[in-house]
Amino acid sequence: MKIHSLVIMLFILFQTTLAFTYNLPSSLHPKLTSHNPNYFSYVIPTGNNVLTDDPHLEFLLSIQYPIHTFNASSEIFFSYDGLYDFYIVSDSIYESAPVFSRRQNPGISYRFQHAKKGEIQLGYYHESNGQTLDASDGKDAFDELVSKTSREYALTQVSRGWDYLSFTFKSAELALNETQNMKQRISLNFRKYLPKQAFRTDREDDLFWRENPNLTTIKNYDGLRFSYELLSMRETLLNFSARLELKTGIADADSLKNLTGRITLTKQIEGIPFSLFYFDGYGKELSTYHLRTQYAGIGLEFR
Repeated sequence: MKIHSLVIMLFILFQTTLAFTYNLPSSLHPKLTSHNPNYFSYVIPTGNNVLTDDPHLEFLLSIQYPIHTFNASSEIFFSYDGLYDFYIVSDSIYESAPVFSRRQNPGISYRFQHAKKGEIQLGYYHESNGQTLDASDGKDAFDELVSKTSREYALTQVSRGWDYLSFTFKSAELALNETQNMKQRISLNFRKYLPKQAFRTDREDDLFWRENPNLTTIKNYDGLRFSYELLSMRETLLNFSARLELKTGIADADSLKNLTGRITLTKQIEGIPFSLFYFDGYGKELSTYHLRTQYAGIGLEFR
């Protein structure tokens, strides 16, 4: 894909996010909303990563739409998260194919909300990365791609996919002081990974290029998630939001050591939501969920 085409596509995606956030038609608002915060960031690797990476653009589109509303406090809704990396800001091994699908995550959930206590969500989700190199191709195909390109590039082509059941509790915003200009919110998520994806094919999380491909699964690195968000609504420079996100595996006791963390700071400046984040842990990409990485980003985050 040509660079100018990518720029046009990026502009369209960015404008789409703005539309979801600010300019929804009255016929859709407030039905079409953000499922998770949408963001568009410039990302750079930091620390001593197992794999090398280049600075790139990262884009997350996250939306949800109610399918059926039972009453004011409960509904069934469809959600979609799509994560993409754009390697167009530097010369790299990805120059001839600079756009990569990192995560495609649609799902259907039931949500019950309580105005004072928060909400509970029960859902069925599919998560995959849209790539094609899998166990049926075999270790030889992976090794051949490594020899022609690099280990990093070969790993981006590895297909990943699974379904899971999800239970989420999100608290209501709780005031931290009498003036209520400081609030907090917590969230807890548990995932039960299933042996199939799309009800028909096997889960793809094996490391088929290794001698023992099934020693590690996604359950060793993910399954239990926690987040804490602090909201400052003061009419000063201290008006900001901070979010800490943690996740770990649940396969066994040793999996609890595979801790991943991400911290995000967001501040509105002249109405524009600038954000900074830092990530340290596993699962930046689904294809390398078993490898630890560190990276930081700066950009925009929309609710």
